[in-house]
Amino acid sequence: MKELLAILALILFTCLPLVAQDHHHVDPNEKLGVIAFPISCSKTAQTTVEHGLALLHSFLFDDAETQFHAAVTEEPKCAMAYWGGAIGLYPPLAYRPTDPDMEQGWEMIQKAQTLGPKTQRERDYLDALAVFYRSDDRDYDTRNRQYSAALEKVYKDYPTDQEAAVFYALSLLA
Repeated sequence: MKELLAILALILFTCLPLVAQDHHHVDPNEKLGVIAFPISCSKTAQTTVEHGLALLHSFLFDDAETQFHAAVTEEPKCAMAYWGGAIGLYPPLAYRPTDPDMEQGWEMIQKAQTLGPKTQRERDYLDALAVFYRSDDRDYDTRNRQYSAALEKVYKDYPTDQEAAVFYALSLLA
């Protein structure tokens, strides 16, 4: 199963440009994939997080970050908006997060944990990403392996959740 997920993710993401994004701005006519990522926040925050994920999957990292920040602004008590900001700092096929990115990601995870995700699924996503960002002396490869193992559980627990499959497949490629 891991091999199938890795192959599918590889096919999907090798079709997208792996270039650094400096000043890309979303064109309102730009076509992005449709993301279904239900969260227990307001409909506006959910739509914004989903748009951020679509941008993230299109390697439009700066624009995704803007969306996640907007979701936090729209609903400061939405734990999954902070999760979105943290996942946006982890683009495993493009580059490794910088030390400041790691610190910022860990701060977002801690904020989300303090707010308390409302559903078990949200807690599982947050706990998995906390494995990656937790502040300690592990190296990047160890963090990725442990994060992948945590995501495997999310993927198995929510087999119809396409985002769980995507994030798990990405973690295998990292």
